[in-house]
Amino acid sequence: QGNVSKYYVDVQEPLDVTAAFEFARNTGVRIVIKNTGHDYQGRSSAPDSLTLSTRNVQGIAYSPTFQPDDCASISPQPAMTIGSGTVFGQAYEFAEAHDITFVGGTDRTVAPAGGWVQGGGHSLLSNTLGLGVDRVLQYRVVVPSTGEYLTANACQNTDLFYALRGGGGGTFGVVMEASFRVEQRMRMSAAKITFTPSADNWKKVIEIGIKNGVKWSEEGWSGVIGAGLVTFVNPRLSLDEATESFKPYADFAASVNGTYATEDSPSWLSFYDKFLGTNPVGLPGAPASRLIPKSHFTTEEKQSALQAAILEGTTTAHFKQVLISCPSSYVPPNN
Repeated sequence: QGNVSKYYVDVQEPLDVTAAFEFARNTGVRIVIKNTGHDYQGRSSAPDSLTLSTRNVQGIAYSPTFQPDDCASISPQPAMTIGSGTVFGQAYEFAEAHDITFVGGTDRTVAPAGGWVQGGGHSLLSNTLGLGVDRVLQYRVVVPSTGEYLTANACQNTDLFYALRGGGGGTFGVVMEASFRVEQRMRMSAAKITFTPSADNWKKVIEIGIKNGVKWSEEGWSGVIGAGLVTFVNPRLSLDEATESFKPYADFAASVNGTYATEDSPSWLSFYDKFLGTNPVGLPGAPASRLIPKSHFTTEEKQSALQAAILEGTTTAHFKQVLISCPSSYVPPNN
């Protein structure tokens, strides 16, 4: 049996969660909340527990004039409301059909309203459009203390709204749905290189990334650096501007007989389908998260020290991936 729960509640509505919380209070059984099960630390499973599975809490709706409940201070704005079990693949297809852009993650099978947004919500569009927690406007959540089904936004249950924006998936209750600000459909420039994985090539791509990091961040780039590829996306630069900006990586690819391509993508989904696709599973990995101040990029000495630190922690790893998705050039809207 291992860490797999023996008993599950297939959550369909808030009353299912309320009843499960009441049962746990009466029996002392441990509660585990499982959405799509992508928790790297295994918190979506535990031995001798009762699992609340929210995977079947489905639904997507779009409002061009969404306003959080009882919150007149927030201007109406375009938003998607998503059931907690609805995954990015569904959200991206829905957004494409409605000519809007939903800012989300790189894996189709992760759920936006689950641990993704409750843990911060990084996206390859975060540099220019913010994190998931910057874009969520409202939650509906069942809290364990009373079993109540509450609405949390900037005007009511504000402490809960604050906690749910980065406090960790399932920490403060069971989210049933979340509403996210969306953008109009936007074109974006994509750039990609591939090369033969080797220690020397890995060292070079890290060096180039560090030398150009601040400039690229200010220009609007986000992306992924891997052992044999680099994929970047930019919703700000034209294709000609992006091609010129990405030249350091293009020149590197040419020097090692790699490949290089830039493309004007008409939407986020078109970029996603062509340049990201399906992520592999079952690979060994030890994920880590670092916030690197801009001061580490200011001199050659600091850049060399940063490069050495990254290489020390990654060179011998079989699977390498550096996600560049901080909201460093994001400017919040005025509500």
